[in-house]
Amino acid sequence: MPTLTTPAPGRPITAPFGWRVHPITGRRTFHHGIDYAGQFTVLLAGRARIIAIGYSARGYGNYVVAEHSRGLRTLYAHGAQRSQLIQNRTYADGMAIFKSGTTGASTGNHLHFEVRVRNRLGVWVTVNPTSYLQPAPKPSNLTLERRKRSWLL
Repeated sequence: MPTLTTPAPGRPITAPFGWRVHPITGRRTFHHGIDYAGQFTVLLAGRARIIAIGYSARGYGNYVVAEHSRGLRTLYAHGAQRSQLIQNRTYADGMAIFKSGTTGASTGNHLHFEVRVRNRLGVWVTVNPTSYLQPAPKPSNLTLERRKRSWLL
């Protein structure tokens, strides 16, 4: 099973994958991803080709879908603005996608993150993202210094 890096380093998961009471409708529904609360820069969870960039008013808000390998896709939803990435281009692990936000059906700033795999029938299904996430490495002082400089530009 391939591993992915976290799209929200240092952020705790605030809504897990699975059955829950929907925060807007109050009904018991299945949550197809995991949520990270707050406003922060969302990162690509591994080298991938961007296959969709869009907007859904009643659902994901601003979203991006990336294909990491045949049979493995990730979805990033509720972006504060449309992603500046370009569809059909391949990007490196850790590339900034957008800032998390509250677009679409949302109760506050957060990232909704899904992992999708193609089953034996060729249908894309969501799976628990935590099974695919590797622990985030601790950044070195040099990495932190480079990030600081890039933010100042």
